[in-house]
Amino acid sequence: MARRRRRRHGGAGGLAAAGRRHAGAVAAESVPAESVPAESVPAESVPGAAMRLLGAFLRLLVAGTLGAPPAPVPEARGTASAEPPVLTFREIWNRSFCRPLEQLVDVITEFPNEVEYIFRPSCVSLQRCGGCCGDEGLRCVPVETSKVTMQLLKIKPNGEAPYVEMVFTEHKQCECRPRQDLMRLGRRRSKGRGKRRQDKKRRKDCELCGTPRR
Repeated sequence: MARRRRRRHGGAGGLAAAGRRHAGAVAAESVPAESVPAESVPAESVPGAAMRLLGAFLRLLVAGTLGAPPAPVPEARGTASAEPPVLTFREIWNRSFCRPLEQLVDVITEFPNEVEYIFRPSCVSLQRCGGCCGDEGLRCVPVETSKVTMQLLKIKPNGEAPYVEMVFTEHKQCECRPRQDLMRLGRRRSKGRGKRRQDKKRRKDCELCGTPRR
């Protein structure tokens, strides 16, 4: 009798366990997919996730490139917008004051007796006095000069073109001197020449007067 009771109890327990399993399966089928926790859902494959991330990155990059403002262009050094440096009064004065300056001098002007010839080059670079004296009554004149010999091409009327050596005068030192002194010096020279001419005429007249008439 005891064995029969155990068998009955064991069969009833097995039926109860089977019933619980069937009920759990039915409940699992009836639960919707949205209510299933994320841990129970299998993860996506690695290649698919990488492609999605790459596509999102490319979309962000294109949107940033099209919508971003243009990058500012750096200003070049030494452009017209930069203000030039201001020269001081001392620099301007030293540059413009009376001193020897490089000048282009015409060869024919230095040698007026060579007008019938053609020189190449037609002008030469020489140091000559130039600049301002700061007063209208003063003039920049040379006080020390030197000679320089240059080789030029002298073209003659018959077509010959020999090389010739010509001597030019250069100014080494300049000073500002009054214009009146220069004018007086020129007048004195002209007066001296006039006196010499008058003396020569007087001598000739005296010689003519002293000759006996026939």
